[in-house]
Amino acid sequence: MQVYKVKRNQNIFDVAVSTHGSIEGIFDLLINNPDLSFHSQLKEGEEIYWDEEFIIYDSIVNTLQAEHIVPANGERHVYYKNTTAPLRCVMYISPEEASIALQMAGDGSLIVDWGDNSDLETITLSPTLQKYVHFFDNYTDERSIKLYGDFNLKTWDLSSINGLMMPTMPLVVDEIISEKNNLSLQGLFLCKGTYLVKLANMSLSSLAPIQDMNLSNLELRNINYTKDTVINDYLISIA
Repeated sequence: MQVYKVKRNQNIFDVAVSTHGSIEGIFDLLINNPDLSFHSQLKEGEEIYWDEEFIIYDSIVNTLQAEHIVPANGERHVYYKNTTAPLRCVMYISPEEASIALQMAGDGSLIVDWGDNSDLETITLSPTLQKYVHFFDNYTDERSIKLYGDFNLKTWDLSSINGLMMPTMPLVVDEIISEKNNLSLQGLFLCKGTYLVKLANMSLSSLAPIQDMNLSNLELRNINYTKDTVINDYLISIA
């Protein structure tokens, strides 16, 4: 049995993501902490018991720790904005960003929690690439944007995202584009059915997060490789 100490502004869902890599880990938390409920108000420093044998996505847990990212949305009750749709993806960005743009093409509808005080927004995806811009209406120490719903993506241009994109379950994305930004590749391995990744004008220390994606096409243009072995390591891994 492990003990997790609650961080500032965390709710029970944040703790589940931190310990288990998915909000589904909440069931383990509820079992091991009988006094907890979905609506529990957690306090900073409070000790939560959890079982490491029930980690759902250890790669997500490891990434959050490596990137020093602390999911924290307790003050806003972000997970209870009247949606029963499944949580599909979480994006963690700098709280200093004044806005964000989602550039997507696909099918279905996604529900966006922009990580501020605005209402949930429903977006009906188009088969052609569209840009959906949102300006944040508050200031915060941590900023996370959550995508809910039943949708598949033909193209996701992540060029406006500086941070971490982490699907909470396998997410269908045919084509991924990322240019001129500071995007962590750590979450891309959870994208399903991806055949094309385009990366340009960015710095990379490793291509390991995408080595198991079975890509048909990987385009790398004007990349600043922080290690000389990045390309060789990738080619060896897929050989």
